[in-house]
Amino acid sequence: MRQPKDYFTEISIDRGFADSLDSQWIPTDPTLWEIDNFQDFLSRRRELLADAANHFLADLKGGKSDAEHLPALGEATTSQDDPESQTEFDLIKQLVDLGISRPHLHFEFFDENSAKPLGVTDAFWPDGLQTGRGGPVALSLNSELLNLEQLAANGVLVFKSVEALRTHILRMAQNDAGAPSEL
Repeated sequence: MRQPKDYFTEISIDRGFADSLDSQWIPTDPTLWEIDNFQDFLSRRRELLADAANHFLADLKGGKSDAEHLPALGEATTSQDDPESQTEFDLIKQLVDLGISRPHLHFEFFDENSAKPLGVTDAFWPDGLQTGRGGPVALSLNSELLNLEQLAANGVLVFKSVEALRTHILRMAQNDAGAPSEL
């Protein structure tokens, strides 16, 4: 129930999550966030989605796997000055290489009734760590940006550290002979 320009400005500037817009192919030109420019917004978003799809398909044709692209995706979200963020990124790449589903990075949750933001996670697996196995899982290194109670009420298992997620996966591996046994 808010104007897109207000919401996108809050996300990109006020909260410092500009890469969240890029990761969802939202045009970053603020003039396109005006209601009167909705058709131009849609046109630009179509271009962004088409470019991403064409790049992905060209890479597939060239024999590159999705996991090989994780470093490029992480460049905008990790920093050499932030070892925890780099550790998160390294873990995600390792998990994908081992068969864990690729997460949505910087995923934003909303309250279903009020449409108010509940917060942003660093990584989110909506269908479980392995698609179809288990419930939704989230990694949030900055949990004060999340309404943890609301997420838990919606069945999302939230981990506040890379080490906690790693421990959970190791426990899964012990219970499932087909899962990775060492991280």
